[in-house]
Amino acid sequence: MLFDKKKIIIAFSISLLFLISELSFSQNWNLQYSGTTKKLYSISAADYYSWICGDSGTVLRTSNNGVIWINLTGNGIPVNLKLIHIFSHKYMNSPSFNERRLAYVTGSDNSGSYIYMTSNFGINWNLVHTLTGTGAKFDAIWFKDTLNGIAIGEPIGGRWQIWRTTNKGVNWDSAGLFLNGVNYTGFANNLQGKQTSYRDSTLYFGATYNGTESMVFRSTNFGKNWNIIIPGINHPMTGFSYVNTGTPRLFIGGNKYFSISSNGGTNWITSDSNSFASTMVCSVSDGYSSPSFLMKTDSLGWQTVFTSWTYSYYYAIASGLRGINYINGYNWVVFLVGDSGKVYQRGILYPLVKKEENSIPENYSLSQNYPNPFNPSTIIRFQIKESGFITLKVFDILGKEIATLVSEKLQPGFYEVPFSITQFSNNHLPSGVYFYKLSAGDYSETKKMMLIK
Repeated sequence: MLFDKKKIIIAFSISLLFLISELSFSQNWNLQYSGTTKKLYSISAADYYSWICGDSGTVLRTSNNGVIWINLTGNGIPVNLKLIHIFSHKYMNSPSFNERRLAYVTGSDNSGSYIYMTSNFGINWNLVHTLTGTGAKFDAIWFKDTLNGIAIGEPIGGRWQIWRTTNKGVNWDSAGLFLNGVNYTGFANNLQGKQTSYRDSTLYFGATYNGTESMVFRSTNFGKNWNIIIPGINHPMTGFSYVNTGTPRLFIGGNKYFSISSNGGTNWITSDSNSFASTMVCSVSDGYSSPSFLMKTDSLGWQTVFTSWTYSYYYAIASGLRGINYINGYNWVVFLVGDSGKVYQRGILYPLVKKEENSIPENYSLSQNYPNPFNPSTIIRFQIKESGFITLKVFDILGKEIATLVSEKLQPGFYEVPFSITQFSNNHLPSGVYFYKLSAGDYSETKKMMLIK
């Protein structure tokens, strides 16, 4: 566990009890109490503040990592709308933690598609844009900062609906934003930008051409111009994600397949399997050099795929899942949402990387973290000579455990693992001296590191 568990028992009037760890980073899925039975389509996870949207104008918000979900339905959004995508600013993208009060949601009915925004944590929602016409439907929204945002909608009259705002979503304009959409279809949450770089103008979105071929569009100027990437995959796309840890990595999923490109779309590795669901949702964490990829299949579980890769890719699986997202873009906590108001939460240990070496260590060793001092993140390396259960923990100057970086059985080898203050709510980890301790059987070693903000 990354933190000591603090069990909180929440009793509801319907006598339904859920035991949820407030800061639990377990390796199991926790089914959280959402307070609704509506279908949930999208989640935007950001720090401990996260948002969910779904059928019948449903909007949920949590400020404590999902321990309690607050139902904000009916606060200005018509209850006849199907809300398919919600966006909120992740902390790393926002100049101020107060931008948590902002959120944006897209919804549709038989008359058109709409964008609503809130500037007060969902207490009130205002209609800021309406799209009409046959097939009008916004698929996704993205903001590169608190002022500049973009929305992608299904093609109308052979033209993708691309709208931008420069004033926090108050006004939207599509002038000069033409992109051919003849014979293309999109899907919910098909648009993504770079989560770890404030004001980055690179965008990708996924689509299907002629009902059978997966395509990816790329823009480097926030939607003004687009290039097309042709993966050569003859399957309709239903899931898309993008991560940039130096080189853009693209992830797409669809009808019992998924594909990954590690070089921005030039080359693709594709896996077809009947074990994968016909409808995929996928997400990628933006964590250091070891991103994680998740998507859904047919029964709840947690599996590793592409084990020959240096990086860790997973698929999260449960029937009726429709949305997935990470807190902070890193893979410490992940949420899944789906049918009947289901919300799953899972904590994941830090992305442990085993370094490829030609030799086996002759002894145990814990290296000095680098960089040191650090802010906001650092890398800790260690080596183990025998197979066994290993723990690597971080303590404050008073000896209180604040994080567990490793807690599992490992094979002999050389390893590295990151530690970052971004996992703590609002980066609330003070400057000062911290200690990290490696334990393996009778062996243990402790070193000191310094955080300077």
